[in-house]
Amino acid sequence: MKVAQINTDHSVQDSSFLAVAVPRKHRRKSPLMFLLVILGVCVSTYYSIHAKSFSWENKPVPSHISVIGAPLGGVFNIQLSANESSLLARGISGRSFEINLLNGDVNGLGLDSADAQLMIRNEHGPIVIAAGKTSKYQVRFNLRSRTPQVLIPQFSEATAACLLNNGDQIAIACRRDVTQEIGPDGDVFVIDILSTLSGELVKSVECPQIMFDIACDPETQTLYAATQFGLYALEADAESVQQVDTRSFRSVEVASESRLLIAGHFNGEASAISMETYEDLWITEVSKYGAIKALACDPTGTMIATGGESSIVTLLEVTTGRTIMALDQQGSAVNDLVFSNDGHLLFIARTDATVTSTDVNRGTLMHSISL
Repeated sequence: MKVAQINTDHSVQDSSFLAVAVPRKHRRKSPLMFLLVILGVCVSTYYSIHAKSFSWENKPVPSHISVIGAPLGGVFNIQLSANESSLLARGISGRSFEINLLNGDVNGLGLDSADAQLMIRNEHGPIVIAAGKTSKYQVRFNLRSRTPQVLIPQFSEATAACLLNNGDQIAIACRRDVTQEIGPDGDVFVIDILSTLSGELVKSVECPQIMFDIACDPETQTLYAATQFGLYALEADAESVQQVDTRSFRSVEVASESRLLIAGHFNGEASAISMETYEDLWITEVSKYGAIKALACDPTGTMIATGGESSIVTLLEVTTGRTIMALDQQGSAVNDLVFSNDGHLLFIARTDATVTSTDVNRGTLMHSISL
């Protein structure tokens, strides 16, 4: 299924009124022609000022340039606050920002000396997963940032995380260097499950490959891990992972109401996999430009947003794979996607260090913030 690009760039408005030829010989201009020229200039000026901001329809928050400086590689990770008044954004080297969605202000997020590696969302707001300085996990509440933090052990890098058991536990996929040396020989890939209250490690299970994304089925508490060499499942009481699919996966999301796994592939396809039989229900070609690295289900579980190396964000129907809408905002590649609690807004983090919000009912850009 090919995704049709929707051109929403109105930044250049061609006006026939501005292309009036000027005769070489001096002639007396008619009042009608003079009025048409004036009208054309007014119309063209109005659209050139307002087209990018869409302010006549939606009164968006104007873009703000942060004095902190744009993070290299763009914005990798975003999460909404509990009351949805702000958005936390993570850049390279743990640089984190708080975007005020009411006035557009961008401020650095105080995380002490810890480097943010991931941010996940629960009903009380974001949880920041950051680098620690001890051999054990630590859980604390950062008063400066007003954000819970999970500090991971030294020589570990978190690659993905999700909540399970109604938020009582958190699963963190890690790449751990057991030899404390740089190189593939010392790399061990594990899923660590720990208490979100105490940080106590409940279980640690090895996976043969680096895990790019993990998701939890709330009904069975089974964890699913997306790797380049297959899809792995870790059942609630199991002590080892099981490979359930041999294709290359970049991202995975659980649509629990439909009992489906929505998977993003390295070849630009998205697919729906039955959690009962692990068979494909549908496969849709979303992009020809690379991996699908961002997936987000809307709160109703009926629509999935997909994004990756292409600038286009595609909204698909969960049960059929049918394309509902293609959002092409003339931006860069997509790193992360987050729906608002009511499902009306979709927040998009891109590699050009911009974060936008879009009204998914109308496909209209609402806000655009530049870091």
